[in-house]
Amino acid sequence: MKSTKHSDCLSDEILCGYLDGSVSGRERKRVEQHLGVCDRCLSVVTNMVREMATITGLELLEAGRHHEERVKDLVSHTQPLEARVSINVLERIRQLVSFKVPSLVLNYRFATATLIVFLVAATSLILYDQYNKPWLPSTPATRSPEERLRHPRLNSPIGKIKKTKTITFRWESSKEIDHYELIVFDLDSGTTFLKKSTKDAQFELKDKVDELEPGKQYHWLVRYHFTDGNVETTRSAELQVKE
Repeated sequence: MKSTKHSDCLSDEILCGYLDGSVSGRERKRVEQHLGVCDRCLSVVTNMVREMATITGLELLEAGRHHEERVKDLVSHTQPLEARVSINVLERIRQLVSFKVPSLVLNYRFATATLIVFLVAATSLILYDQYNKPWLPSTPATRSPEERLRHPRLNSPIGKIKKTKTITFRWESSKEIDHYELIVFDLDSGTTFLKKSTKDAQFELKDKVDELEPGKQYHWLVRYHFTDGNVETTRSAELQVKE
């Protein structure tokens, strides 16, 4: 393929944006029209696609949690491509260049590599989301009374919830308890939204539900006040009312 350079050749940044989807609308159509007449820019785009096609599943597995940096390194001869290039982009490039380069090597290795990138990224996010939440159980479901005393656990609500007239906070009960102390607070501002003492292992919030701001992150925890004077505090859990 000839690589005749035109005075209006597009920058590598724009060409990368065309591949990763950040260039859209009229700008995207303008890029496609330019690729139809400029061999140099078309060559850059196809080289990017070929380079992405060389990324194998083994290389991605070796990259581990740094797979995004690894992908960028593999295509660093132009501009780093984000790992969100879609199969639809490949198909559009295939349609665009097929009439000019019948023998162009645009095979499904690229699509496979892209799918692997998405799977690895999605798995990483799921695992991070699961293991980065301190309130998730780190011990077996069936625990001894002694274990429950040392590590009391919150039950609900946790995460995003629908706004209702009543929100019931529940946590593990314990023997030899004098009282529980429920604390709901705003971590960003450091202010306490609610502090209540109760003899039961739950508390129904009614009068202040409307004061919870939708979309805002709150945290809550429970302090266990035992009859012998000892106090155990649970790890905090997130609480957010859906908008």
